[in-house]
Order: sequence, then structure tokens, then C-alpha cells
Amino acid sequence: MRWQRQVGVLLTVILCSGCGGESTDDAKVDDKPSLQGGVRPDSRPAVTLESLGGQGTIQGVVRFEGTVPKSRIVSVAGKYCIEKRGSSFVDPDMLVDGKGRVQNVFVYLQGGVPEYRFAVAETPVQIDQTDCQFEPRVVGVQVGQPLHFTNQDATLHNVHSVVDKKIGNKAFNFGMSGRQDVVIEKKFDTSEIMTRIKCDVHPWMVSWVGVLPHPWFSVTDESGAFRIPQVPDGEYIVAAWHERLGSTSARVRVEGGVSSPLEILFPEPRESRN
Repeated sequence: MRWQRQVGVLLTVILCSGCGGESTDDAKVDDKPSLQGGVRPDSRPAVTLESLGGQGTIQGVVRFEGTVPKSRIVSVAGKYCIEKRGSSFVDPDMLVDGKGRVQNVFVYLQGGVPEYRFAVAETPVQIDQTDCQFEPRVVGVQVGQPLHFTNQDATLHNVHSVVDKKIGNKAFNFGMSGRQDVVIEKKFDTSEIMTRIKCDVHPWMVSWVGVLPHPWFSVTDESGAFRIPQVPDGEYIVAAWHERLGSTSARVRVEGGVSSPLEILFPEPRESRN
């Protein structure tokens, strides 16, 4: 009988080993909501911007100081695309006006963001293929938000996403003929800054998608301006990403629904320095 008692004690030790401290830590994680998945998504109610009631608007301009990097000259192939764009054109990857204001910068709240699980946005974001280009060049979507692809051109295009395999979004790759009534929908499962969309048939065609778990993002217009509304009071890090200039950031405080106009500066990239 002694050996039976000893076996019973041994089994109890094996079954319970690692249970004590580790399970307590897991419980602590579950008690703290996190945008990074510290809590199972279904364990928190979804919120909307309206339910949060943020009254602040973060707005400003993105500027570049220095010698503007030159864009490459794109050689166009294919009869249809040559008719639409000519035999060559300047790649629109570096749109900067005379005052240094940069277009197509993805601006978003990176730090200080309230830790909520946001309801999935139902309104789709659209990327069109027109005149042998993706339009718009840069867009933002929330995780799970529909992203619609259409083709307005009377020629075949290809939509190929280039994702970071370590992050976990599934790549897609499909062709689209020139039918205006066809819409192909895709969604992203997790955050990713940035996902490149390319056309394998026409390699100069590119678009960029910023994927975030929250709705606080914007893309600069032709005057370098951005606007992020409905932001709760607090201190934030506002990040800016550009396909040629890289990434930079600035800090801002929203208090009483008011923040000072923000100017985000990109330093001169190494490629343009002597």
C-alpha cells in the first residue's frame, strides 16, 4: 500500500507542476485590456468612436526639409497603358510642393492610444485600378474592415499583397480583368505598417495599406495636411510613414478637446545626402 501512496503523490506533483505562479500571471494579463491581444477579443465589449465621446482633433501638416529626392522615370509597357500614360512618366512616389509639404504620408496614433477593442468598421475602403495605376496611392483600414478592389481599365491587372510573414496576415494574389461591375473584397487579420500592393503585370503599379486596430489615422493630401478627429484627451505619439522618407513621429497633447496644430518634419534621407 505504501508504493500506491507514493505513486499517488508523484502523480499529483506532476499534474500540478507549473500551475501555481503561471496561472496567476495569466489572470493578471486577462484583467488588463490590450490592443496587442492581452485579453481574448471576445472578453471585452466593442466600442465605437461615438461611444468614447472624444472631442479632440489632431491636425497639422507633414513637411520635408532638404533636397527633395528625385523620382525615377517609369518606362511604360503594353499598348493600353501607353495610350493612357504615354511611353514614360515620373513615378509619383515623392510628391512634395514648393513649401516642402508631403503628400501620401500615412499618419496615425502610435503611442498613448486607449486600450479598447474597437468594433469592426463596416464601410469598405476602395482601391481602384485606373489608367494603369492603383488609386489611391495610400490608404488606411482597421483590422477586419473590408478592402475593395476594382478595375476600371480595359486590360488585365494583377493584385498582389506583400505582407510580413512574421506578423501573420495572409497574402493574396489575383488577376482582375477590365470589368467595372466586379468587386473583390479582402480583409486583414492583424495590424501591419505597411502592406504593399503591387501589380505583377505592370510592375510600376503600387499602393500601400496601413492596417490598425483603431480608427485614428489619416493620409496627407496634396498640401501635406492631415486630420484625425474624435480623439479623447490625453498625450499621444503621432507617427508618420512615407514610402521614400521612412518613418518619423511627434508628440501631442489633447486637453479639453483642443490640441495645438502639429507639424511633423521628415529629416533628409541618406540617399539624397552628399
